[in-house]
Amino acid sequence: MSSVLTSRPPIRPLLRQFTTDSVRWASAELDLARMEFHVLVRRCVAAVVFALIGLAALLTAFVVLAEAGVEAAAPAFGNAVTAGLAVGIGIFVLAALCALGMSRMLHWEAESLIFRWLVSPPDRKQPS
Repeated sequence: MSSVLTSRPPIRPLLRQFTTDSVRWASAELDLARMEFHVLVRRCVAAVVFALIGLAALLTAFVVLAEAGVEAAAPAFGNAVTAGLAVGIGIFVLAALCALGMSRMLHWEAESLIFRWLVSPPDRKQPS
């Protein structure tokens, strides 16, 4: 019986090595998470910069096209002021239609967000 007990390795050095390795592993994981976070932040900043530049380019293109529309419509309306009002009203109507479409697309009930995938769709057949 004593030969079995003496052949086993001592537990304290193994526990000490385990804790040391665990601390190193946790530290390495935290370092990796920090590096991944910094890469993610840089990508997000780059995406925001590209989005702002794209939005500025889109707005500029829209203004240029509106000005071209005013110049093109000026002969038909008699002067540039009336043509500008017509183009402005047309753009306003387009924006209102887009806002109306957006509000209809974004309308849902709160419970449908949670339960729509948990239950099967209702049977839409009318009773006879």
